Amino acid sequence: MKVVRAQNCRDVATLLGVYEPRTMPQVKREFLFFCTEHGRRPKVKDGWRAIDAWLVRRGSSLKKLGDTLGVSGGRRTDRSLEEIRGKARAFFDEHGRRPLNEEFNKDNKWLYAHYKSSLQTLCDELGLPESRSGGRTLAGAHAEIVAFFEEHGRRPKVRERAGLERWLRKYAASSIRKVCDEFGYPRSKGGRGRTLDEVYQEVMAFYEEHGRCPSARDLPGLNSWLRHRESSIKRVVEDLGLKLRAAA
Repeated sequence: MKVVRAQNCRDVATLLGVYEPRTMPQVKREFLFFCTEHGRRPKVKDGWRAIDAWLVRRGSSLKKLGDTLGVSGGRRTDRSLEEIRGKARAFFDEHGRRPLNEEFNKDNKWLYAHYKSSLQTLCDELGLPESRSGGRTLAGAHAEIVAFFEEHGRRPKVRERAGLERWLRKYAASSIRKVCDEFGYPRSKGGRGRTLDEVYQEVMAFYEEHGRCPSARDLPGLNSWLRHRESSIKRVVEDLGLKLRAAA
């Protein structure tokens, strides 16, 4: 049996496992290492009685430390900085605002424990504002363009919707022109509300009235409508089987 001579009360406490010189960063590192190795929080019966007593004297405990470090359900979550960044961006895209600390509580604690940071600081680094300009969302921007087209029968100009143009460029990497092209809105309302059968009827009516096939100059609205659908008056005439003849 090995005999160890204690010099003072601290040495006695250390030998009994009641005291061990340590700091809070060291305890956190040991805690996280245990979680990584065992896949769960350490318990007092795992040999953490001395550390738990040390934490209690500082107004904490193993449970509170686990909550602070973002270890939930008795098992450490596989969080990473890139994962939290992705979740913050996805939340912003869906809700049009940055997430609150209460909504990402465990992620916020994890950021503080590992990087001395916070969710709001992370959002600032990502350039996510508290809310989108004017409370817009991508669906709302599309609806705004559709409403303008229905009211005025044409695309909105940049100077008429300057705020919307800035928002699309900044938050959606798009523009009013790109959105209109995506949805097939022509520059004017010449072809608004048409169907392909109506186009055929319009071409046939022109042919019967003038005795020749229409050109793009004869029906500019129809031609614009067809161009935005990757077609042309010439193709419509060919589909109808009409004989092409030069315009008089």
